[in-house]
Amino acid sequence: MLGLTFTAFVLIGPSWWQLVTAAVVAVLLGQVMFLGHDAAHRQIFESGRWNDWSSLVIANLYAGMSYGWWQHKHSRHHAKPNQIGVDPDIATGALLFHTEDLTAPRTGLKGWLTQRQGWLFFPLLLLEGLNLHVSGVRTIFGRGPVKRRPVEIVFVTLRLGGYLALVFWLLPVGMAFAFLGVQLGLFGLYMGAVFAPNHKGMPLVPPDLRIDFLRRQVLMSRNVRGGRFVDLFMGGLNHQIEHHLFPS
Repeated sequence: MLGLTFTAFVLIGPSWWQLVTAAVVAVLLGQVMFLGHDAAHRQIFESGRWNDWSSLVIANLYAGMSYGWWQHKHSRHHAKPNQIGVDPDIATGALLFHTEDLTAPRTGLKGWLTQRQGWLFFPLLLLEGLNLHVSGVRTIFGRGPVKRRPVEIVFVTLRLGGYLALVFWLLPVGMAFAFLGVQLGLFGLYMGAVFAPNHKGMPLVPPDLRIDFLRRQVLMSRNVRGGRFVDLFMGGLNHQIEHHLFPS
């Protein structure tokens, strides 16, 4: 599918129909990331090494994101989902999931966003695709530990550099920016629409509460049922309770 989409992109050339291609790329890259997620959880091969390299190729080279950044963040989430101060998925940022981390009331733009964050949640997800790329680049070029930093740098540079070069070579500047905006916006919206329902709205665990593994993984997770289309759309992650109980 990626090969066919790439061929269509080249054959269509400088046309506003490329925005349709951008939407298709966004969905396909979402599906690619589900495969990267499976490999990172050791779900594809018996060999941990094969799974690691599959994740590097899929996440870094195909999707342009850092496997090392995602693994560190996602491992903390799986260890203690929805626990305040531990789970990075509910950390205070543009959105506010709890008030324990606040040192002062939110005012100005942050206060305005917080008061309307329910309405703004999905529009803000249009920026999540860009945020995922930026977070990965900051990690692999930062000072923190990254297991295979040189490989990640090479893969991400090839992917992002080659992708941008191709888009701006084939399309006029304005059309190229529109293509990237649609692709990144829909990709972020897609990822958020899949991952957010899995835990958002479920109970939050206080920082000092001790809870056993079964309750921690089951009570903080949500399954989403809807047939084969939902299974395909969400990459199987709609079975979040089972995924947290048996992540590999």
